[in-house]
Amino acid sequence: MLKIKRQDVPRAIKRWCCLLGMLLVLIGIAGNLLGDPKTLMYFAFYFIFVFFVIYLMLERVVVLRILIAIINLVTNDKQQGGFDTSAEIFPSMIEDSAIEQLKHHGNDRVWERDGRQVSLLSRHIMLISNPPIIFFIKKANLTVLNKAILYVRHNEITLDLRVVHIYPEETPSALANVNALKEMVALYDQVYPKLRTDFYSIRGAFEPAMIEWISHKYGIKANMM
Repeated sequence: MLKIKRQDVPRAIKRWCCLLGMLLVLIGIAGNLLGDPKTLMYFAFYFIFVFFVIYLMLERVVVLRILIAIINLVTNDKQQGGFDTSAEIFPSMIEDSAIEQLKHHGNDRVWERDGRQVSLLSRHIMLISNPPIIFFIKKANLTVLNKAILYVRHNEITLDLRVVHIYPEETPSALANVNALKEMVALYDQVYPKLRTDFYSIRGAFEPAMIEWISHKYGIKANMM
C-alpha cells in the first residue's frame, strides 16, 4: 500500500520482490488446500478473525460512531413515543413542548447527536483522536501541504495536525518562507475545519537530536511524525 500511496518515497526494496513473495505464499496455501481440503474451513475462520481484529483496530473510531448512531436512533424512537403519551396526559403543554423540541432538533441529524447516553463513547473517540501528528515541511508549497492534509484525513486517526518547519538561520529568504508557510497553514485550517492545523517554526538543524527535542518538548512520540 505504501508503494501505491507514497510512490515518491525512496526505498531499497523493489516491487517485484513483494509480488514474488505474495505469489509464493499463494502457491503454498493452494498446495495445502489441495492436500487436505478440510483446512480451507480452518483457514477461512482464521482469516476472518484476524481481519476482524485488524479492522477494529484501524477503524475503531468508525465502529464507535456506528454504535453512537444506533444508540441515538433507538433512544430517539423511545423519546418520541414518550412525548406522544405525555401530550395526551397534559394537553396544555403540547404546544410549548413541541416548539421546544423543534428548536432543539432543527435540521440536526439524530444519529450525530452527543447525548448523555453516548457520552462515554464520545469521550473515547476524543481520546483516540486527540493525539496530534507532526508533518515536517521544507518549502511553502500549496500542493504538497494539501496532499499531506488529505493523507492525514484519510489514513490517520487524529483531529490535530501540526506543520513544523525547521530552518538553520534567520535570513531574509528563510523568514519569508516562514511567513508564507504560516499563511498557508492558516488558509488550510479554514478550508478543513474538522482537522485543526497549526504551524510551528523552529530554528536549528534537521537531525535526530532535533526530533528527540520536539518529541520531549510537545509530548509527541517520534512515530507520530
